[in-house]
Amino acid sequence: MKFIKLDRRYKVYKEHNHTCAFLFEEWSKDSGKLERIFEKTYGSQYCWALKTPFLKWKAAFIRSTPSNKPFRYMISMKSEDMATFVLLKM
Repeated sequence: MKFIKLDRRYKVYKEHNHTCAFLFEEWSKDSGKLERIFEKTYGSQYCWALKTPFLKWKAAFIRSTPSNKPFRYMISMKSEDMATFVLLKM
C-alpha cells in the first residue's frame, strides 16, 4: 500500500477534485477493510451524477503500465485529513 498525491494525470483529480489516494498493487483484504471504513465514515462512493465535485471518496481499479501486470486498486479522497482519520480507525 502506498499513499500518493494526485495530479492532473489522474482521472479522479480532474473529475472529482481528489488530491490524494491509497494505491495497492492489487485488490486485497487490507484494501477491502479500508473501503468498508470509508463507507461507514463518509457514506457511499456512488452518486447520481458521474462528474460531481461532491464525491468524498472513490475506489476503482486502474490500469498498470506494463499490460501483463494485474490492475492496480486505488482509493482516492478529497483531503489528507480523511486518510489520517481512516488510518487511525484501522
